[in-house]
Amino acid sequence: MSNATDISSNQTNFRNDSDFNVSCSLVNRTTAEICEAIACCFIFLTATFGNTMVVIVVYKERRMRTTVNFLIVNMALSDFLCSMLVISRILTQLYTYPEAWLITGTAGLAFCKAVHFFQDVTVAVSLLSLLMIAVERYYAISCPVVADPIPRKRCALMIAFTWLVAFLMYGTHLFTFKLSIEDEGPICHQSWKRMVDDPVKAREIEFVSHTVLSLIVPFIVVTAFYSTILIRIRRSSVPGEASSRVRMQQQKRNRNVLHMLLAVVIAFGVCWFPFIVCNYVLMFVWVSKNRRQDIPCGLEIFGEWAMYLAYLNSSVNPVIYFVFCENYRKGLTKLILPCLSPFRSKQHPARSKDIVEIEMQFQDQNRRSRRRLLRDQR
Repeated sequence: MSNATDISSNQTNFRNDSDFNVSCSLVNRTTAEICEAIACCFIFLTATFGNTMVVIVVYKERRMRTTVNFLIVNMALSDFLCSMLVISRILTQLYTYPEAWLITGTAGLAFCKAVHFFQDVTVAVSLLSLLMIAVERYYAISCPVVADPIPRKRCALMIAFTWLVAFLMYGTHLFTFKLSIEDEGPICHQSWKRMVDDPVKAREIEFVSHTVLSLIVPFIVVTAFYSTILIRIRRSSVPGEASSRVRMQQQKRNRNVLHMLLAVVIAFGVCWFPFIVCNYVLMFVWVSKNRRQDIPCGLEIFGEWAMYLAYLNSSVNPVIYFVFCENYRKGLTKLILPCLSPFRSKQHPARSKDIVEIEMQFQDQNRRSRRRLLRDQR
């Protein structure tokens, strides 16, 4: 684990993975490493399984191929990519040295830039996808007669828009991340040297612009959209009994989807904002004033676990989909039950035979009753 104040290389991109020194007097280093390894494995396994199931469920179920679900798949893919890139790098650095990079040469430099670039892009894509879903839901409330108000071609453009904007936001990573050879070995780090006269000021500007443009502003806009939608749902009233019944069914579906999406937005805020606040405190209270050695140990530990809470968001989102949406639950059940049926039949063979015998007896009784009816009719 490296010093918590080594923000000059990684803190700007919100992913200062192992830059908090939890080997201070409050925590045993070995215990901390074991806890971090367990947290990494848990996040990686749950995020991989959950987001993969989301993609497969939407792919298998034709009725779920709607604009909202396509954007949710976009979020699931970005969450999967985020967890894969981040967790593998954290585990590497956890058991080697800070900012360790195992690949050298031109390929190592390319991977260094690409990994840090895409791991931040995926976070922005998730929140921008929520923004696009908020726009779609607003149109759905405004045009309740139309089941899927945004055509699929336009949906594809919305998905492409989320990635393009994220690429533009974090394009600086492709120029600022470098591969260097130190005493410990090759390291991948961020450096504004040779590009600007004041590297520290450049890092601060980049940090603030990234947090504001890719996280804070989209989060505020999404919250405003959903607040407006909630108000419109509560105020809406339609005259006529028949049309009111149809509208009520439509509003119920919209309300269920809205509750799920609100849970996703709240989960994003709960998971990410402690880490962002901690980074702001570290950046502007200690690092910018060159007081790196004065960082409290408690703040280092809080920053470390706030970081894992932020990464946990990739695992939480699939759980929200399956808990709040019945269609996702049914699709998951269809996928899992065939895998469990061989085990269940082996575990309860006698019970399976009894069920088969009962079904055969029931079928025989149905045949006899039909024959009697035919005789009576004749």
